[in-house]
Parts: sequence; structure tokens; C-alpha cells
Amino acid sequence: MWWTIGVAAVLSALCWKTLPFVWHIRLLRVLLKPLFIRSKVFDPTEDGALLYRPRIQTSSCPISELDYNMHKSNSTFFTDLDIVRIDLLAQLFAGGLNKLGKSPAQGATNPKPVLPMLAGIHCNFRREVPPFGRYEMHTRVLCWDQKWLFVITHFVKPGKRQAVPVKQGEKTTRPLIDKDVLATAVTKYVFKAGRVTVPPDRVFEASGLIVPAGAVVDTRKGWDRTRIEEERLKGVHFMEAFGSLETTHSTFSR
Repeated sequence: MWWTIGVAAVLSALCWKTLPFVWHIRLLRVLLKPLFIRSKVFDPTEDGALLYRPRIQTSSCPISELDYNMHKSNSTFFTDLDIVRIDLLAQLFAGGLNKLGKSPAQGATNPKPVLPMLAGIHCNFRREVPPFGRYEMHTRVLCWDQKWLFVITHFVKPGKRQAVPVKQGEKTTRPLIDKDVLATAVTKYVFKAGRVTVPPDRVFEASGLIVPAGAVVDTRKGWDRTRIEEERLKGVHFMEAFGSLETTHSTFSR
């Protein structure tokens, strides 16, 4: 009996990420975290770059995530993405979504919860993750338009840091080099209040991540709308490329 318990304990330790309900526990943890542990929140007049700063999580590859090539299966990247994307959205937008949900959205008559809806994912795999290999997931806002929000996640080797926008006068982090990147995923979201689409910039304003249009900002400390727009435009061509994939639905034939 003790031998059986010991084997079960060892297998559970080696396969912890794929045990029943572990995914649900991981997801609930990041969903509930903003209720109890508030990340450092910056006044946008002091640090408008918060919108683009990445959330970083660390994970590893248990034996139950290995494929026939004996490295992390491509399919398991998507279960990791479920967790890190929700972590980013909860930390950045929980307050704003709650605020918007208390008043009717434009075009609606009654208040309805405003929720982010997953609309698409593209993942590009570059390097394998070996058994028990550790990696970091850097997730941040990439760009948006009047309907869609695009979030990017880099799977990278531990201890590496991607270059992110920072306040004027600060040094940027050393950019990731090609061999550091294991995979890159782009996710498309839309915010919905019932059937009504809520533009991403409304969510950003309600969350205190960008200043209202026309507000005066001390540009020595923070970012005005112009600076934020400059950063957004850097990701627009990725958004356009993602949009072109929508036409693949038309290739289906019986």
C-alpha cells in the first residue's frame, strides 16, 4: 500500500500541471489576486507606460506535457496562455471593467457586465522546451483599434527580459535576442457588454491607464495621448496581418 502511495506521489509531483482541476485552480488564483493583492498602480500623469508593461510568470515542463519528440508539446502552450492572459487582463482592467459595468454601454439601455471575449490566437514556435525545462512568459498589450485588443506573449528562457516602454530618462531593458525566444503568441480580444462592443480605449480610461482626451499631462513624468498613440502604432502592422487570417474561413468547401 505504501509503495502504491509513494508511486502516486512521485507521479503527481512529476505531472502536477496536468492533474485534475489544477488548471482551474491556477486560473482562479490570477482572477482573485486583484481582490486581495493590488499591484503597484501608477498615476498615468506620472507613468503612462504602465499600459504596455509586461506581466511575467514562470513555469516549467512536466513529463505529462511532453510529446513524442520528448519536449514540451505545442498544444500545452495554449493552457499556459489561458493563465497569463487572464493575469494581465485582471491586473490592468479589473477596476475599469467593474466601473463600466455599472452604467449602460453606448447603444444599450441597461447596465451589463463588461467582459473580455477571446476572438483569436496565433502562436509561432521557435525553440523546444526540454523535460522539466523552465521558462518565463512575458505578456503585455501590443496594440488596439476601435474594436479589437491585441495581447502578445513571449515564452523566453529564464532571466531574460524584453525591452519595454519606460519613463523618459530611464534606461531600457536589454532587448531579447533570437535564441532567447522559445515561442510568441498574439491573442485578439473584444470587450462586450452583452451584445454591445466596448472600445478598448474606453476600458483603458476607466482603468486609469490613459488620461482622458484633452487632459494636460506633465510629459517630463508621463505620457500624453500622442506618446501612447506612437507606441500603439508600432504594433498596428501585426494587427493588420492577423486580420488577413480572417479570410481563411472562405477557403472551406464541402
